[in-house]
Amino acid sequence: MVKEQHETALEMADRHVRLSLRHVARQKELIEKLRSHDLATDSTEQLLATFVSIQKAHEAYLLRLLAKVDRDQSKDRFRRA
Repeated sequence: MVKEQHETALEMADRHVRLSLRHVARQKELIEKLRSHDLATDSTEQLLATFVSIQKAHEAYLLRLLAKVDRDQSKDRFRRA
């Protein structure tokens, strides 16, 4: 699903990080709720591990984009000097 047609890669990556954080938090809540009712959490914990892995990938991509923006801005400052 495309949030906006003119969303930049950086905006999209930031949105994905924020959305993924909500998924992780919600999954943790679900696990606690299941535990409070003495129900099995194996599959929900496996899904949480997947969400955490995806979160790390989103964060790594965002950091790569931010580093590229920083490098590009540094090159522009150097060229103008």
